[in-house]
Amino acid sequence: MPHPPDEDAVAELNEHFRLLYDELHRLASGLMRRERPSHTLATSGLVGELYLRLRRSPGDLPRTQAGLVYRFVREMRSILVDYARYKKRDRRRTPGSREMLERLTVWLERQVDDVLDLEAALEDLEGLGGQSRRAASVVNLRLYAGLSYAEISALTNASVSTLKRDWAFASAWLRGRLSRSTGARN
Repeated sequence: MPHPPDEDAVAELNEHFRLLYDELHRLASGLMRRERPSHTLATSGLVGELYLRLRRSPGDLPRTQAGLVYRFVREMRSILVDYARYKKRDRRRTPGSREMLERLTVWLERQVDDVLDLEAALEDLEGLGGQSRRAASVVNLRLYAGLSYAEISALTNASVSTLKRDWAFASAWLRGRLSRSTGARN
């Protein structure tokens, strides 16, 4: 049986959520705008799921607002990826008897595969360390949270020109990595 979370850690998490709730809702809204319109998880649901996940094991929370925002965005992205994995697994169990349903299922699986491939590629990019880790954080904050270069700059204290270079580097690296993974799948 798992140990209950530390009361101090839960109190700290509650305080962060109280102070950052509006920002978390805005970030979750940015993430959800990139999902398909029929997604069954709503913005508030994503923020709630984030809270429940972090409450189960709050761990060491970053001390800076930038660190907290990045951790919360990563966790929300992870929730959406887990949701995509669950949906993909669930679809495999559903027999498709009509041709149109089969074509739709194949198309949907490709979309989920794209999300899972991007997640794997971002994890690989982060694993390279150094500039790659920073570039991966720029991708997370721009792509998933919908933040502008100026907003990311204010969070991270990095210059806009540095962030643009990181974006260009990460974009090129991810394109190469994703073209290899989709080529291998086809």
